[in-house]
Amino acid sequence: MYHGAVNRETRYKDNVTQYNIALWHWKMHGYNMLNMAIYNKLKILIAEKELRENRKLPHRVVAQEAGIPLSVLTLYMSQKVRRFDIETLEKLCRYFGVQPGDLLMLSADQPQPKTKTARK
Repeated sequence: MYHGAVNRETRYKDNVTQYNIALWHWKMHGYNMLNMAIYNKLKILIAEKELRENRKLPHRVVAQEAGIPLSVLTLYMSQKVRRFDIETLEKLCRYFGVQPGDLLMLSADQPQPKTKTARK
């Protein structure tokens, strides 16, 4: 069917219907895509690289070897990145030898922050 022949009202109703079906589907499966966010698995990748290479990798060394500023790496490590820079992602992927999908994850659960325990 030629889309130009479909009037605006019909297209709007189709979009609303598709949106309602998607919301119903998300509710039925127990998750809500609207509350999901992208997180990175940088800490996991660093730990795996440390085990593989049998050496400690301080953040300063990772940043230097990957070719990114330490401040940017710190933002990634603390999950405070608001916009993922394509050049930074490319450098991190090359450094760890992974694809972007191995570095990033879509999740409704926010990674748990470290909790500080009181010293005695």
